[in-house]
Amino acid sequence: MKRFAVNNFKKLGDDQLVTEVKTIIEAMTVNVVLFATPSPALADVQIALTDFEGKLAVSRRRGNPMETSVKNESKLVLAELMRKLAFYVNDVAAGTLSVLLASGFKLNQSLANGLPPETPDGLRLREGRQKGQIRLDFSPVATARAYEYRFTSQLTSDGKPVWDERFHTTTSFNNVLSPVEAGLTYYVQVRALNAHGASDWSYVLDYIGR
Repeated sequence: MKRFAVNNFKKLGDDQLVTEVKTIIEAMTVNVVLFATPSPALADVQIALTDFEGKLAVSRRRGNPMETSVKNESKLVLAELMRKLAFYVNDVAAGTLSVLLASGFKLNQSLANGLPPETPDGLRLREGRQKGQIRLDFSPVATARAYEYRFTSQLTSDGKPVWDERFHTTTSFNNVLSPVEAGLTYYVQVRALNAHGASDWSYVLDYIGR
């Protein structure tokens, strides 16, 4: 099977995209002899990455639809640059495995090598359509077949969530957490599942029931 750098950046979760782009920039910078004239320039990719990281931080801090939309627009710009960079790497490498590996890109066989999925990110919580509900959305994981989420309002004496029941879903959007009590703070985590296992649980996000 011919090897090539994978272009799946639009499907990546926010944190995963940041991690992969940083890895690629570092790898291609170190291996400049192999990638002498990247197109687009790595400096342009870095500018787009910095812009996305800043808008991602704002969207998580404020959590309103406008900031999320601005973040998503920045993500599309970065993903498009990475699509072009993947084309450049594949053109330079011409299927040579050592050159492809030197680029820092994930390769096509990596998507089906029997590994569990990446950990979900981009968690978002907001008021549900009905009283006593919280809506959960998160960024989809490319190799996931399903997800599990859990939520609780209970904490241990040292402030850690006390998890109980887990809920199964096949979608990354419009998941309903219910019942919730107004005024209580709820803590939420998500993990991804596929035929090879489960990811780590995501970071914890909290929201006050209304």
